[in-house]
Amino acid sequence: MEIIFFVLCLVLIGVIGRIFYENSTFRIKRYTICHEKIGRKANGLKIAFLSDLHNSCYGRGNSKLLQAIQDENPDLILIGGDMLIGKNGDYMDNACTLLQNLSMKFPVYYANGNHESRMKFNPDKYEDRYQIYEKKLKAMGVSLLCNESVFLEEQDITITGLELDEYYYQKGKKVMMEESDMEDLVGVSDRENFQILLAHHPEFFEKYSEWGANLVLSGHNHGGIVRLPLLGGVISPQYRLFPKYDGGLYKKDGNYMVLSRGLGTHTIKIRLWNVPELCMIELKEKI
Repeated sequence: MEIIFFVLCLVLIGVIGRIFYENSTFRIKRYTICHEKIGRKANGLKIAFLSDLHNSCYGRGNSKLLQAIQDENPDLILIGGDMLIGKNGDYMDNACTLLQNLSMKFPVYYANGNHESRMKFNPDKYEDRYQIYEKKLKAMGVSLLCNESVFLEEQDITITGLELDEYYYQKGKKVMMEESDMEDLVGVSDRENFQILLAHHPEFFEKYSEWGANLVLSGHNHGGIVRLPLLGGVISPQYRLFPKYDGGLYKKDGNYMVLSRGLGTHTIKIRLWNVPELCMIELKEKI
């Protein structure tokens, strides 16, 4: 009995140590995307994709994360939302310092996640917290895409930022996206050029692809919090067990979704066998 108790204690200590480790480090996850709409001008384009930082910090002023991105020397920085935590009293310095330093060196395009949108759509609860954050981003030169698009003429690429309201993030409930929702929110897709969609919520990947997204960049699910061998991520923020989309690369009708496991945590700060990640994506012309 004593031996069993001793072994259980060792296992518990090991798990706790692993959780602390995963909350203090990150890895670089690399993807190469080949698509018939990637032309010569976009061939070799390097994108750094960040999502779900939740105001976490890797080194003073996020210096370790910043250095890792600088070493990669991307052409674009794309942000998939939830860079801070949507609650009163929580500060935003870690996210702002990182974004300030990135925007001084690279073009940055940012789409809101549910934490930013929560503050934006509930001013009675969060007062002017979102407006303060938005003002900071714009002063840095960050391009905030709230159901808006931008065309990058140098690369013949359109980037669209999708912002969903709280209806789509309901917990414990299966929410459907109607066929017309995407065009109602962001208009028609770019059918001539390579279309990137920054969409925080991965649940609706099939609808995004049908709308015309050639590459979807998502986050939100934090890799399923805890990952199990063969089974993958255990639970989503909507309390769905073993979510269909938990992290990695997905394909639908020739279009792709890169789903980041995120860079941070919030509320219950647990990750297990689920190291935070910075996604590096290279676009390649299909030959």
